[in-house]
Amino acid sequence: MMSALFAHDQLHAWGWRIPFLPGLSVVPFGFFLRREMQAVSLIIFRDPRPGEYLPDLTLMSGTIMTYVRILGVSYTISVLHLSPSKT
Repeated sequence: MMSALFAHDQLHAWGWRIPFLPGLSVVPFGFFLRREMQAVSLIIFRDPRPGEYLPDLTLMSGTIMTYVRILGVSYTISVLHLSPSKT
């Protein structure tokens, strides 16, 4: 949408900053959540139970490996100039 409103030179020079302006509206909400989550995290981490975090760790490891694989293939094709059939 921004490219339809501005010329390429304008977009490259300063137009890319415009989408960050609506993002500033999230900042007060983030500070509020951070303040509230500090109190909650003290309660949660006070009494950890064994195995309670295993589902979260499983999900995170799968997500991380997916990103590593996608970015690894992209890197080998664009930077190392290997053919896609070898990746």
